[in-house]
Amino acid sequence: MLLALGLMVFGLASAQQKADRIRIRQADEGYYKKGGERINRLIGSVIFEHEGALLHCDSAWLYADQNMLEAFENVHVIQDDTIHLYSDYLRYNGNTRLAEADKNVTLRDPSMTLTTDHLDFDRNTQTADYRTGGVIVDEENTLRSLKGIYFSRSRTFHFSTDVELTNLRYQMFSDTLRYHSSTKVARFLGPSRILSDSSRIYCENGFYDTRSDIAQFKRNAELWDGPQRLKGDSLFYNRNQGLGKAFGDVSLLDTAENSLITGQRGDYQKYPEMAAVGGEPLYSLFESGDSLHIHGDSIFYLGDTLGHGLLKIFHRVRIFREDMQGVCDSLTYSSIDSTFRLYDAPALWSGKSQMTGDTIRLEMRLQKMDSLKIDGNAFVLSKDSLEHFNQVRGKRMKGNFRNGELKNMNSYGNGQTVYYAQEDDGDYIGVNRTDCSNIKMHFQDREIDRVTFLVKPVSNLYPMSKVPEGELELKGFQNRFNERPLDKASVFD
Repeated sequence: MLLALGLMVFGLASAQQKADRIRIRQADEGYYKKGGERINRLIGSVIFEHEGALLHCDSAWLYADQNMLEAFENVHVIQDDTIHLYSDYLRYNGNTRLAEADKNVTLRDPSMTLTTDHLDFDRNTQTADYRTGGVIVDEENTLRSLKGIYFSRSRTFHFSTDVELTNLRYQMFSDTLRYHSSTKVARFLGPSRILSDSSRIYCENGFYDTRSDIAQFKRNAELWDGPQRLKGDSLFYNRNQGLGKAFGDVSLLDTAENSLITGQRGDYQKYPEMAAVGGEPLYSLFESGDSLHIHGDSIFYLGDTLGHGLLKIFHRVRIFREDMQGVCDSLTYSSIDSTFRLYDAPALWSGKSQMTGDTIRLEMRLQKMDSLKIDGNAFVLSKDSLEHFNQVRGKRMKGNFRNGELKNMNSYGNGQTVYYAQEDDGDYIGVNRTDCSNIKMHFQDREIDRVTFLVKPVSNLYPMSKVPEGELELKGFQNRFNERPLDKASVFD
């Protein structure tokens, strides 16, 4: 009898309410407070309706004058058959259309599931807001953050503070991130990291399409792949194809080779491994006590599956190191034999000495210069104190370094020399012109100190004033000291 009376009163009250009032659809038991504020107490299989949304719960209080309710236990809100909100407790204001859900909160739509301890849902803007930590799961990713807002109309999340996105391939960590649950695109709006088994990425702005694994990273962007780091003002990355592009202040660091390539634009390919840098590119090899810097129009790097690398630098190549400088038109460096190869009119300078030939090989050992080989038309010039040129030529030459400094060089085949002989006090004795198959040069302070003739030399010593015409310059003589880079900056001249 009490239940029937209660339901009759509820029905009468509902009929008198306007269309935008919260309506009672069902309850097993109901109590109505007479006098003062109108309050309904509802128990058992309770259902409310308000402007197209249904609310189910075990029990509730309806404050009719305020058009507000409190729902308890097994709370379930259904809107448009697409949005489902679950919680242990919910407070809803029919005038403002704002809902506050507490404890074991779950929000579901066709594209995702959100769980949290407290959620504010605004039916006017169709937004859900949490500030005590939340987890979002869709078919691709799991996202966590301390704070988040969900815009259900656009199916877009805005996460902030301790944001983490996880899937089977990688993890993302960000300060601020936007995520579209339909397109699976994440946009970074603050410091962010992406970690996988083989690579890691950092940026402070950009986007990542988690479905296609295509991304663009901006602002202090860098990509680490094993011992290599690609950095630039802007990076484009296709993870599935292993392709990367970089623009603006590009650098490619190889910690295994202790080298760095810089420029204004770059391309990277993982399979097979390849990198290309343009826009005033510079290759630097960092050595203990000194560094080698090489510039050319373009720089390429090729790697193999065994971890070996081949560096190629093309056109107008210029080289600077404190104790050695050089030029050529193309250059390669192989990590297999740790050798630089200079092609097309190469020249090297060390101290007062110049070395030229058809091809020059500079072999490294423990990141220091170990030996030098000149193949074809090998020629060495060395200035003395009065700018005379001591000269040695041969078919090929091989030199050795000690502690990074050239100490000796052997000439093999058709050797010839022009040497300005001096007294101990520095006065000139004359010009020694010698032909000898094999010749050895000894260097001191990066210039020729003495010459040793190894196989049957034929020599002529001419007084300074009586040197025959043509004997002061050997065949192939080239004074190219004006091409020499004088410092690191001059490699770009």
